[in-house]
Amino acid sequence: MKTNKSNIALIGMAGAGKSTVGKLLAKKLNYFFIDTDEIMFKGEGLEIHTIIKKFGEEGFKEIEEKYILGLGNIKNSIISPGGSVIYSNKSMDFLKEKSIIVFLDAPYTKIEQRLRRRKHLSIIGLRQNGLKKLFSERLKQYRKYADITVRIENKTSEKIAREILDLVKHS
Repeated sequence: MKTNKSNIALIGMAGAGKSTVGKLLAKKLNYFFIDTDEIMFKGEGLEIHTIIKKFGEEGFKEIEEKYILGLGNIKNSIISPGGSVIYSNKSMDFLKEKSIIVFLDAPYTKIEQRLRRRKHLSIIGLRQNGLKKLFSERLKQYRKYADITVRIENKTSEKIAREILDLVKHS
């Protein structure tokens, strides 16, 4: 990487493939893989949907921010935050300072299809807005924060990971 940032943070909607692609990138680069939802789950001792139910969406956002800022001085990591990370300026500033931000840009139909298979949908704003409106609202935020945008439609996770590596090398 030409940049002095040694991390890559993947942002995008739930179902965009952040964890799958992130694990592949980590393996290819011999980096750590950090799933902030997993860290929150372990730290709170509660699953994401339970945290939202117990603390509400605003409480969840505060807890999520605490865990992201708690990553401290991380290096050589692929970070996969939850899709709602974009609601926290502090979290996004922290990630932007330490990472190249890559937006996994999935079409609405792909997100809808992938989310239908999930048992628990723990998505901030879903209940109030519905998926289509939420998708549209978040899309603007993801694009705003992205250093690199990768369209994922009709690509394998492997191909997406290779494309990210190529784009990061030239950034």
